[in-house]
Amino acid sequence: MAQKFSAVIFDMDGLMFDTETLFSIAQTAISEKRGKKFTLQIKAKMMGQKPLHAVEIMLNELGINESAEKIFEEQTKMYVELLKN
Repeated sequence: MAQKFSAVIFDMDGLMFDTETLFSIAQTAISEKRGKKFTLQIKAKMMGQKPLHAVEIMLNELGINESAEKIFEEQTKMYVELLKN
């Protein structure tokens, strides 16, 4: 017998769990490592974008000439470490 659902919850990244803070910490660290400053204005442009596109926006805004894929991987590793702690 098929189960009927009465509700569905969508967590739009930050609704139920505060993941944005950890991403901001990682993005700030990545920026500072390259002598740049991650700002709320840059974060606002990144929000709601697909993850890789968000990294591309950050790199363009900061004038960092590195692979978005490489930075995304670095960000993901930092984020996972932050989650562990």
